[in-house]
Formats: sequence, structure tokens, C-alpha cells
Amino acid sequence: MFGLFGLTLLIPILVWMFVPAETPDEKFLKGVFIVIGCVPFVYFVVLPMIWGWIAGQLPMVWSDMLNFLGTTKKQMNLFQLPEYKHYLGVQDTIYEQSAETYAVPNVGFDVESLMVSPTSTCYGGQILLSAIIKNTGTLKIEDIKAGFYLDPNLDEGECGDMLPNLKRVRVGCDGFVSCLSETGQCLTLTGLRTPECEEREIVVNCHCYKVGHQIDELYPNELRQITDLIDLSDPGLDYDLTCRIYGYAATQYHVKSRLEVTFADQDYMLLKQVPQVEVPAVQSYGPVKLKLDIGQQPISTNQPSRILQVALGNEGNGELLRLGDVYLFIPRDMGMCGGDNFECYDNCDEVKGDLNAECQKIEEDYYVCKLTKNAKQYVSYTCVLNFTENPIDLGGENRKSYVVRADAFYDYIVRESISVTGEYCG
Repeated sequence: MFGLFGLTLLIPILVWMFVPAETPDEKFLKGVFIVIGCVPFVYFVVLPMIWGWIAGQLPMVWSDMLNFLGTTKKQMNLFQLPEYKHYLGVQDTIYEQSAETYAVPNVGFDVESLMVSPTSTCYGGQILLSAIIKNTGTLKIEDIKAGFYLDPNLDEGECGDMLPNLKRVRVGCDGFVSCLSETGQCLTLTGLRTPECEEREIVVNCHCYKVGHQIDELYPNELRQITDLIDLSDPGLDYDLTCRIYGYAATQYHVKSRLEVTFADQDYMLLKQVPQVEVPAVQSYGPVKLKLDIGQQPISTNQPSRILQVALGNEGNGELLRLGDVYLFIPRDMGMCGGDNFECYDNCDEVKGDLNAECQKIEEDYYVCKLTKNAKQYVSYTCVLNFTENPIDLGGENRKSYVVRADAFYDYIVRESISVTGEYCG
């Protein structure tokens, strides 16, 4: 058939090659004969070939279309499950067992407009130091210590002689237990509260400095100016001396974090094709973040164990003076922490300060676990949860959720520096 109708293509070819056409009318007629001669070839040869190819591909195209529609239907079904709210990130509030709803605060402060006037003066003169402490958050901050101090690296020498009022109160690391590392070396930064420093003193670089100003309350966006008039003593030099002065503000923080942990029946997860996703913890918005991570959820009831990771990291514009106690509150249904990072208790006796009152409210439903090591930044501390020893009972439901909470305490300092020059005036 193809050969027979293929011969029809010879007619227009012969017309194109051998029929002369000089005038426009002749060329037009020649073109018409060529087109008419091609019609049988296109109709009986080209079109059947195209249709045959389409017919061969159609089953595959139809199959792909059905698969696409089926997948789309499955994806739409996912959004009917309770788990969808996690990976869409529309969960606004986590409700804690046997406790009040946890609200997320935003706390922060800064040192601005640090000034010295004049920037240089003769030995024996005076300088005025000023700075502005600003609450950059949305909540009131209490008990801020603020003031000025001399560069710790310089106040034992000539700068300390020129600015004795800004010198450290005590020199050296002797007796400063909180300033010693595990190897016995003096730490770079330590805490506000130590038995070596008195009530009106602050520890910076392992040394006590006098607290120049106490700010009991600082409301959101409130500015508080601090000033000190400082005498420049004569250090007995016959040349000018430039020294660096720090303006600082420091306080204690309580950072909080909550992580919802969901368990689901294995058959339910397979039947509904429940997606496993990372669920972020809800954290208070201080400069240091307390991160909780337990991996992808929901967790199958067939899984023998999971590792809960706890880590702290500074994301603010200041520095950590000290990392204090770190607590984990684990729902009793999930069992106690395994491993050597946390020690767990059946009651709140080990919880100190104001957190003890909160702990009492949830003591019946939670184990209290305390970090046994000195907390460090950017180090992940693990809590091993064994579900073989403590199987999760879903109570006849397809899934069940708990809230793991963590609390940590730390001292934080924000500081700026400026230079002042004492002049030898003869």
C-alpha cells in the first residue's frame, strides 16, 4: 500500500522538474498541479502514519494522566489529616498538659549612644561618660545592671592609674571558682552572681567591677540614660595616654522552649500515608535560643527509641556571661532520659527559684530532668527516650500528642566601647 501510493508522489515531482512555467499564470497553475498531486500521498500515507503513532502512545499518556490524578487525590487527602498543620506552620499555640497556655515573649536590650566628653583633657581634669540603655523587645525587663568599666587588659597599668574609679575591684582569678574552667584556667566570661562579688558588683572577665547603675524596670521601647562624671588622675607620665572604656548593660534571662511530640499508630500511618515532618519548637525570643529537636514526626509506635537533642546558641548582639541550670520536663508517658547528660527526678525538689512554682503545677504529669554538665554554647546534649521500656499507649486512638518543655537560665551582657585620651599639659 505504501509503495503504491508512494508512486503518486512521482506525479508532482515530474511536474516540478519538467513542466516549464514562464509567466505568473503558468507558475500558479504549476503550483496547483503540484499540490493536487501531493494530496493522495498525504492522505493515504502521511496521515495513517501519524495516527498509528498516536494510537501507540495513547495508552501510556492515559496511564500517566490517571497516575497524576491519583497522586493529586492522595495529596489532597493529606490536608484532611491533623498532621497537616505542622508542616504548613499554622499552629499558633501549643497547649501544655496540666498547665496554662504558653505565650511567646520577645525580650532584648541594647547599649546606644555611648559618648565621652571631652574626648581628651589634661591629666587631673574630668570627663563625662554617658550611654543610653534601650529596651528593644516587647516585654518589660527587670533588674538591669549598667555602668562603665575600664578595659580589663589595661586597668592594672597606666590606664588604671589614670582612671582608678573604673578599675576592677578585685584583681586576679584567685578564689573565683566560677571563673575557672575544668582545666583550671581563667574563663573569658563568667556570671553576674558569684559568692566572690558583692551585691553591687558584676563579674566580667573573671573580675568584679562596681555596678554604676541599677535599672529596676525598663519597658518596651523605653530609653534610660546613664551618666558618670569621672576624674582623671595624673599617672605621672610626660606623654599623652589613650585608654578604652566600656559601657555595659547586663541582666539575667530565663529562656523557655516547648516542643509538641506526636505519636501515631503504624497501621494508621501506612493507610493514610501520613507524612513525617520536622516540627520546630516554640521558643521565647531572647538573645539565646534553646533548641529542642526529636527528629521527624509523627513517631511510629513501633519505633523502639528516639533521641531528644537540647542545644543553646547566642543569636543576639551581646555576649553570654554565664550559662546556668538547664531543665527538661518529660511527660511521664514517655519515660525518663537515658544517657549521661541528664539526671531525672520524680519531683521538683531539684528545681530552684521561681521555676519551682511552675514545676509544682505539672509535677504529676512530668519527670524533671536536670543537665548534669556545665552548659556550653552550640553543644548538643542528648536525652535518650526508650519506648521499648516505656511503650506509648494511644488509648485506642490513632495518634496522641505530648509537650516536652525545657528551661534554661543565663546571664547576658551588651557592651560598647569608646576611647578617652589623657593629655600631658606640662
